[in-house]
Amino acid sequence: MASCGVFRQMFFGVAFSLAVSLSGQSFAQDDDSVPVSPAELRMEAERSLGEIQTYVDTMTSDLGDAEGDRAAARLECLTGKLSSTRTLNEVSQQAGEEMEVALQAGEVERARHEFRKIGVALERSRQYAAEAQNCLGERGASTGVTQVDVVGLGDDRDDTEPLDDGSGFLGIDPPDATPFE
Repeated sequence: MASCGVFRQMFFGVAFSLAVSLSGQSFAQDDDSVPVSPAELRMEAERSLGEIQTYVDTMTSDLGDAEGDRAAARLECLTGKLSSTRTLNEVSQQAGEEMEVALQAGEVERARHEFRKIGVALERSRQYAAEAQNCLGERGASTGVTQVDVVGLGDDRDDTEPLDDGSGFLGIDPPDATPFE
């Protein structure tokens, strides 16, 4: 089960990096990158909705693994990310339905608005997915004794002698006086 989780973690990391590098677009911010034709809007919305659902599915599976491992820190971290991503998934699904209604009614501007909602949800879902990967990073932490060997430069002389500031008081202990005696 642990090797499957490690494989899934590696696969998800590679898939996430590939998705971010291939998409490279932030269509949520400017109108120039929003597809113009209804067919393009539908196709891009479907792809985005599928990507968000993939993040939800992956985090759900990772949460199940964390429950099996009884890893409290990972459980807490993943639960928050999964909850937020599920909410974004629901909002984007609703925006997809509203976009389709607007397209069928011929209201292109309203459809583009709904599409931008999906884009914002996708960007946030990617962020939560990356943060969820950081939650899983705790799994790879090793425990035990760590040995560190320090190699010196060959100068073993003691350099902890006090410096003289010229006042003559350096190196002299203060008198034993305290208001708490």
